[in-house]
Amino acid sequence: MIDDLPMLRAQRSSITGDCGHRWHGSCCDKCMFLPTKPSQTTWHALRMDHRQIDTALQVVLEAARANETATLGVVWAAFERCITTHIEGEEELLLPSLEKEHPEQVRVIKAEHGQIRDLIAKLGVLTDLHGVRLTQLEELQAILKAHSHSEEEGIYRLAEHAINPAPIQSFVRYLKGGPHLIAGWNREK
Repeated sequence: MIDDLPMLRAQRSSITGDCGHRWHGSCCDKCMFLPTKPSQTTWHALRMDHRQIDTALQVVLEAARANETATLGVVWAAFERCITTHIEGEEELLLPSLEKEHPEQVRVIKAEHGQIRDLIAKLGVLTDLHGVRLTQLEELQAILKAHSHSEEEGIYRLAEHAINPAPIQSFVRYLKGGPHLIAGWNREK
């Protein structure tokens, strides 16, 4: 398998888009070109953002388990910015492009987002007051895991087959411009 890596890299580097630029991983670094088969790249980019959110929450859980209240406040703030930005991006860029064709799925995701926002606000206050319990954070983790799975197997799969992929690709670019956990969480709007 490892012996195949140079060949796979060579194949991937030969892919070009209409822009004439080469594909570097998931996009062209000059114009954000997505390869002609954007679905796999789009799905993986969206899924990767969920993994980053999960990793950020793991850091929060570790601080809570270690009873490090000062650290907990800092890592909670970073986690909160990450998930809030992700949800805002989905609602501003991804969901509107799917709403006409899939209104029920979009309605469900928006309702779940509302519940997640409410829970995060509640836990944020408790974190600030040093009153958040580990069980509450673990409950949040379970809710986010179920929500991520639902999106990845539902709305993200629908996004692969969108008639107009431009808004979905805009959301992928939005995610790529965002924070990459703990080091440099500064996603400007």
